[in-house]
Amino acid sequence: MPITFAFPRDTAGLAGIFRGIRQGSDFVLPTLDLGALPHQLSALPLAGAAAFVEAWQDRLDDAWVTRVRGLAFADQTGTLYLETSPDQAAVTALTSLAVAPGVPADTGWWNLSAHRYYRRRFLNGGTAQGTFQLYGAQEFARGDSAGPVRGPLTDRSGTIANGGTSQQLAAANPQRRYLYIQNNSAGALWVNFGTAAALGQPSIQLAANAEKIWEKFVPTEAINIIGGTTAQPFTAKEG
Repeated sequence: MPITFAFPRDTAGLAGIFRGIRQGSDFVLPTLDLGALPHQLSALPLAGAAAFVEAWQDRLDDAWVTRVRGLAFADQTGTLYLETSPDQAAVTALTSLAVAPGVPADTGWWNLSAHRYYRRRFLNGGTAQGTFQLYGAQEFARGDSAGPVRGPLTDRSGTIANGGTSQQLAAANPQRRYLYIQNNSAGALWVNFGTAAALGQPSIQLAANAEKIWEKFVPTEAINIIGGTTAQPFTAKEG
């Protein structure tokens, strides 16, 4: 079972560092849980419209990183990004998350299979921060004597046939073990499983040029996709 860490907040509502929760009046109930060892990336408040950019991390370094996560707390609005790169030059956004003032934000876990390098980036809004906390967490591959799973990939790539209308990307497949979808368009796409996709909740949003990989828990239902504009391209691979 993974180790659980807490993101405590003090009585003023500010986020503390990840540690055991003290009992008493110093801290209130934690608002976030983590499933892997976290580390602080920055606690230096940013000027208006300034950014914190983590140095590129090599997922194939001493330990093989399989999933990453970003967590942030600030007293001003901002946006937290998880980004990947094959060469530390071309950048792909895994996801972006709007951060509201005084509200801890968590990207959740995102798989790293397509690109070697990853980083977290935080872009502050137009007002200078007084408080800022940015954390990252990684999960690492475990030994597997059986080696990697191998097999052919089926291409499910295509375009949005009719903007605003859900379409099937792939039929239900009880043997599905891997799924990769990348949004190649300048507008957002949404994906849903088992039922029609919608331009919003409860479908999963893929921002422009973002990608999503399912390889640990892989849904087997029919895959549906939707975009707001006709002809939006996407890349999809099923294994």
